[in-house]
Amino acid sequence: LRQQFDFGLSPYYRLRWQHQRLSADEPAGITPEDISDHVFGLEFRRGPLTLTGEFQKLYSNVTPLDSIRVGVDYSRRFSFGATGSIRARWMETTFGSPNDRESRFFSAEGRLRYPITSHLLIEGAALYHSEEDSLSGDDDGVDLDFSLEWLFRKMEIRVTYEYGRYNDDFADSENSALYVQVRRNF
Repeated sequence: LRQQFDFGLSPYYRLRWQHQRLSADEPAGITPEDISDHVFGLEFRRGPLTLTGEFQKLYSNVTPLDSIRVGVDYSRRFSFGATGSIRARWMETTFGSPNDRESRFFSAEGRLRYPITSHLLIEGAALYHSEEDSLSGDDDGVDLDFSLEWLFRKMEIRVTYEYGRYNDDFADSENSALYVQVRRNF
């Protein structure tokens, strides 16, 4: 269910219900899952800004949980022809018995796309994410990518460089990659 108001607010409710049965006399260790999943949310849109908030209550005989999610999105077209966007997400989830656990997740992303000429585009993005988990520990990471795209007649050549760094309780890792893509439109 969703109600959208003219001033940009949209409250909504989502329900998912599941009841499972097994027909086998001996189910071989499989537990049928009964679910009643309720999601209550609010979304507010005004121009290039979108704010969202959700609360989820999942009743389950296998993995019950409560979750709160908040998000913000903003996109803008600049006077010099570029488009940019910013996105942030925060989520806190509490898992019930038998998987007692708490998890918090945050991510923030920025992206900019700029046409230098009608045939040459440049794009860059940065993503940061972190997670605190009572079971698996804390981790965080950064992903960066930079692309140059050249349009020549019906051909598109894109060169992308990606860099990532990830830290957790066990190890730190770093990776990078260079991609060259060639596409021909017919």
